[in-house]
Amino acid sequence: MKTGTVAVIGRPNTGKSSLINAMVGEKVSIVSPRPQTTKGTAAGIVNIDGAQIVLTDTPGIFKPRKDTDEFMKKAVRNAAGGADVLLYVIDGSHTIDERDENNIAVYARRGIPIVLAINKTDICGYEQIYPLIAHYSTKKGITEIIPISALKGTNVEKLSGILAKLLPEGEAAYGGDEYTLSTEKEMAQEIIREKMLFLLNEEVPHGVTVEITEYKKRKGKTLFDISADITCEKDNHKAIIIGKGGSMLKKIGERARPEIETLSGAKVFLQLFVKVRKA
Repeated sequence: MKTGTVAVIGRPNTGKSSLINAMVGEKVSIVSPRPQTTKGTAAGIVNIDGAQIVLTDTPGIFKPRKDTDEFMKKAVRNAAGGADVLLYVIDGSHTIDERDENNIAVYARRGIPIVLAINKTDICGYEQIYPLIAHYSTKKGITEIIPISALKGTNVEKLSGILAKLLPEGEAAYGGDEYTLSTEKEMAQEIIREKMLFLLNEEVPHGVTVEITEYKKRKGKTLFDISADITCEKDNHKAIIIGKGGSMLKKIGERARPEIETLSGAKVFLQLFVKVRKA
């Protein structure tokens, strides 16, 4: 069978996390309208006939200052290290961007197959997509180009098939019913962080972290006691996260709890605490 790792890369807000969730069929990577939502490399597993694809979600690649060779080398190592195939995602509703071209050129030098997914066809329509396909089809290193909509699921199954064909032969590393390498505890932490990012929008920076300090099932009951620390950088951030009379913290918990209950298959008693990171 075909099996291997696909690194999902691209600039911020192109829909990488949404695409991974659509391909896996389960929520394994958090989604937010804010750029730089992904902190680590969440992994999802796609099992299709004759293939197992391990997807790694990477933080969006961006650099506001002039590129340097050293920076690009580091970006390649972090985003593509160990992958068998690179899935580069661009936003089809935007025009051609030189940063995407530069990134693709750097990845192409590694000799790893690159599949270009042009996302958000549900927003822009194919009349805007065709010039992008024509442009990128002339670029070296790109093995396949496919227009998709992660939101609507358009061509997502076809994309999985394309990626599978490019993977090496081997034995599946995970069971056919596995869909993520993250633990329930890790996924619960990310769910809380996702709800916080949605509700707080631009008020609190991405430096905020979530750590579950207790994840315990009550003896003889289908109920989990979960406690989590939300750690921010400043006292005023703490005040914003808590909200007047604890209103914002309550909203975060109310949004997160149902998803964590679905994840754990049990009722959840969730307690959230906010603290400021020590200098």
